[in-house]
Amino acid sequence: MASVSADNHPLTSKSDSHAEPLRYARGGRWLMLFGLPFLAGGVVFASSPLWGPLRTDQGTPLPNVAVVAMSVALGGLGLILMLGRSERILDRRAGTITAWWGLLVPFRTTVRPLGEFHQVLLAREVRRCQKSTVTIYPVRLVATRGGNITIEEPRDPHAARKLAEEIAKYTDMDLVDTTLGKPLIRQACEVDESLRQRVLRTGENLTIPPTPAANRIALHTHADVLTLELFPPGLTSAVKRRLALGVSAPAFAAMLFVAMMATIQTPTYILLTMGCVLLFFLGIPLLVVAASMIRGAQTATTIEITPDRFTVIQPGLLQESVTTIEIDALEEVEIIGAIRPAPTALHSFLYGLPRMIARSDQASVAFGEGLSADEMAWLKAMILNAVTA
Repeated sequence: MASVSADNHPLTSKSDSHAEPLRYARGGRWLMLFGLPFLAGGVVFASSPLWGPLRTDQGTPLPNVAVVAMSVALGGLGLILMLGRSERILDRRAGTITAWWGLLVPFRTTVRPLGEFHQVLLAREVRRCQKSTVTIYPVRLVATRGGNITIEEPRDPHAARKLAEEIAKYTDMDLVDTTLGKPLIRQACEVDESLRQRVLRTGENLTIPPTPAANRIALHTHADVLTLELFPPGLTSAVKRRLALGVSAPAFAAMLFVAMMATIQTPTYILLTMGCVLLFFLGIPLLVVAASMIRGAQTATTIEITPDRFTVIQPGLLQESVTTIEIDALEEVEIIGAIRPAPTALHSFLYGLPRMIARSDQASVAFGEGLSADEMAWLKAMILNAVTA
């Protein structure tokens, strides 16, 4: 991930110190260790004439062209990984953004006016690499003309949000957050506002809709504590489909594997050993996941709101999951639909369901999955009224 120089911390005012450049560098660190084996391989190929020619499996010497090609390829890749560097420099005083890359020193530099950009975009993307996927949260400057510039691509959503807010404040640009599926636009002066501060500033009149007819949310008040209990829908058809799919697919694959081994006359003790291994590494995790899903579908989620804290208590297999956010740090409570893009169609089917999310810069929590649209709207209104009181 990018590093910011020690004297370039995010600032909250437009003073002279705020005009100090922000620097985001890539390269080095673990990439140096990753590139070392490639560089060593290139050195081995290049030095092979000193200790005898390299030979193929048939015993014939490798052609000199092949030795040189392997030396250059491996050594070059190792040098790029070990010495490759790139940097993005945002300079409000000069009104420019500079991007360069090279080997320790810049080989190619691009300078563009900051005036070409009008927004800081925080997005959510899923990258597919062979058989695996990874979710990243790129932070980009959106240009009015020319191409956008990617500053960083963190995998941690909280780190990405912090970075995007830092850049928005520094450049005085709007922050557009699309990680929840719909754009949330905040002006630079609003990125650190809590819900309570936003309501006080705008004077927004928060109204509570009528209680839904089939309401599965219980409300309790005691002293200055508001408690909301979200009763689960139980073992609905959606939950049963998840259970069936989550258990049957791995079980079917295990049965096919065992059947295949049986057809090649595998000794009984090997089959028994494989069965124990499958049970331990596949069966037990499946049982844990299934038990967690059943417990979650039958146990209520509790929300506690005090003048200082917003707490969500959710069921778990062995113990409850508790997420606490300071009221003065709570920035958003939003209803979101199925998060897109999902890593796979299966992931979307299993997890891309409407829910509510509350988040600050340091923490976020999703809850309310399975509630109706009317229940979601009523729950959001109750939370907003409580945290902004």
